[in-house]
Amino acid sequence: MMEEQESQYNPMEIAGPITMLSRSKIAYMSRELKPYGFGWGDYDFLMMLYYRKEGVSQENLAKSLTVSKTTSMRAIKKLESEGYIFRKQDENDRRAYKVYLTEKGKAIQETIWQKLADWDNMIFSEFSSEERDNLKLLLKKACDPIYSEIGLDVDEASISHDPK
Repeated sequence: MMEEQESQYNPMEIAGPITMLSRSKIAYMSRELKPYGFGWGDYDFLMMLYYRKEGVSQENLAKSLTVSKTTSMRAIKKLESEGYIFRKQDENDRRAYKVYLTEKGKAIQETIWQKLADWDNMIFSEFSSEERDNLKLLLKKACDPIYSEIGLDVDEASISHDPK
């Protein structure tokens, strides 16, 4: 049975490098943004507010980032204590809060974006423009069924530099 599996497709040939890229990006960004008070993945919450949903509920922010409500709440409290965001009670649902950027949160936007661009430039330094474009298309194609499976809107899950 093991010999049959070895002669067939090995999922770690793709999953392994994808996992490595994801983890190393988080480690890189955490290191680069540590002087600004950011921890592991905190900047993702700001990215969602920059490019998708300032004024989003805490619950929807967690869903968009595919993290637990507990993880989301922890990051939101930290970002709030650091002065990057503030929460405001939802006028339509007194139990819910919406999340907004402060001036400090808005001011750090280009720094975060530049660190992400530096990361991309580092990992794609050996790629031609055509290879980079092809990889983007292939990754999007790979993500689409995942978003459908977990019930996430593609626009909610993706972050681009161009605000919608």
